[in-house]
Amino acid sequence: MKQLRLFAFIVIILIMLGSSSFAETKFSDSPDAIEEAALSIVRLTTYDDDGNPMTQGSGFLIFDNITLVTNYHVIEGASVITADSDDNYQYFVTKILIASEEKDLAILRFMAPTVMQPLKLSEDTLKRGEKVVAIGSPKGLKNSVSFGNISNVYFEDNIYWLQFTAPISNGSSGGALFNEAGKVIGITSASFETGQNINLAISIIDVLNLWQRWDGKVYDIADTSLALVDKTSILSPTPAPTKVATPSPNTAVKPTNTPLPNTIPRKTNPTTKPKNLPSKIHLMIVVGESVNLKDKYANNLYQNLLLYPPFDFSQKLMDTIEIIWDSSDNKGLRVNQKGIITANSHGSYTVTARTPGGKSVTFYITVIRK
Repeated sequence: MKQLRLFAFIVIILIMLGSSSFAETKFSDSPDAIEEAALSIVRLTTYDDDGNPMTQGSGFLIFDNITLVTNYHVIEGASVITADSDDNYQYFVTKILIASEEKDLAILRFMAPTVMQPLKLSEDTLKRGEKVVAIGSPKGLKNSVSFGNISNVYFEDNIYWLQFTAPISNGSSGGALFNEAGKVIGITSASFETGQNINLAISIIDVLNLWQRWDGKVYDIADTSLALVDKTSILSPTPAPTKVATPSPNTAVKPTNTPLPNTIPRKTNPTTKPKNLPSKIHLMIVVGESVNLKDKYANNLYQNLLLYPPFDFSQKLMDTIEIIWDSSDNKGLRVNQKGIITANSHGSYTVTARTPGGKSVTFYITVIRK
């Protein structure tokens, strides 16, 4: 009988330990989950017909690895749009699927499929006081994270607004607002000039409703106006209300119409050898092009980790870096043991290499048509 009781006690303890080990970690308490989410969020820069920078904002992957969403006012009037990812790779945004000036939303498409993954979306009912996490590029500072809570949820000017306290600034427009489950609940869109930390996001419900209206047509970024389903700006002035009411987002500033930063923070002592070498490098090449991955690895160290001569290591890398995966039999991308890749057809590929110290480096390669 004592043995039976002891056995039952052990079972109860194991169940309790099991349930606690599977307890779900909240998104705001998980730096690893936040880092992973940031991989799907990009800093957007727009340019005019003459190649002059216009605005800088944010966007994030949605639905698949080639589609992203942002605010309409981020891309309005743009002829060229670039997207800088969290892992220091630059993509081109060349197409627009559908946009709404009234809703201040735009759903875009990259030039080619990316290695980024779409974020998960939430349509759950939101309550005041819920914790939220905002990720975007305020003042051009790529994928900055801030924490806060839901202040209010309301419907006004035909938009489902989420009022929240997580700080955002110019350049945050188009960024992602997450709930504690790590799912996107809104697109960070505006802030009030007056007041204390009153920020607004457009509910993800409005994005999904706009997506349902897409007719399958695809337009070039320069023809953005053709993708509009309306032409009524939410930023036009409105008459003052006759009674005290919820502040209208029409008084919000455009948080993304910000010139590129004149100064970029740089690391001190750039000649110091870093402790952690890059493990991922992204490349975009065209069909028929050949590239030396060893050179690209050395250049990546120079450019992204601020390593400069006299720390001469490029020749050593070229002599000792080892290609682990040889895809010479692959019709789309051929790789030889010398580290030279040749692209035969468009698509996305990965090549793994090993550095002299035994560290693995993965090259993510997007091949586009000429």
